[in-house]
Amino acid sequence: MTHTRRFSVALAGLLSLTAFALWLSSGPAGHAATAEQTQGTNVQVQGKEISWASNGECTNSPQVSFSTADFGASPPGGGDLIWPPEPGTFQIACVLSNATWNIDAVATDLTALNEPNSAIPSTNLALTAGGLAFADSSPAPISQECDAVQQFYCDLTNSRSVVLGASPSPNASGFYFGYRLTVPPATAPETYTGSVTFTASN
Repeated sequence: MTHTRRFSVALAGLLSLTAFALWLSSGPAGHAATAEQTQGTNVQVQGKEISWASNGECTNSPQVSFSTADFGASPPGGGDLIWPPEPGTFQIACVLSNATWNIDAVATDLTALNEPNSAIPSTNLALTAGGLAFADSSPAPISQECDAVQQFYCDLTNSRSVVLGASPSPNASGFYFGYRLTVPPATAPETYTGSVTFTASN
């Protein structure tokens, strides 16, 4: 390699190193400037909650016990007894729930106070129900078999779904209900008592 050739190669290398050094020393020119800020994230997942609200107006106060369904007096085989007795009136039940909710109901036999072998079977007690609508909640969907709008009554011998898939009701939603009782012809003269248990679940 001639002297001139060696000089040209050396000069080219020197120029390349100089250009690289200038690029390194030129700072952020031609590169994006960045600045980072980290924000924390947090969420509290609540467990499901459900409770009965005050009957009557569906407010956020504790549930008052349902009044006893008193069918009054009837002769044996006296026909169907309706409670509440006033036409067009019903018991109101209200629920507070932070998730989709359901209501099941089941009845006991009505047993005699002084005649342990005499009873009115729970098959003779039937329920009808309807959904209540409020400004801040949808009506509770009532099972078809118990639908008061269709004038249907459902027996409560086994656990019966009354409300199915009601929307969350943080400000209370509810339903109304009533009963029909048939006293069998062979029923002994006595006072008979039983109960209906409503279970709210979500």
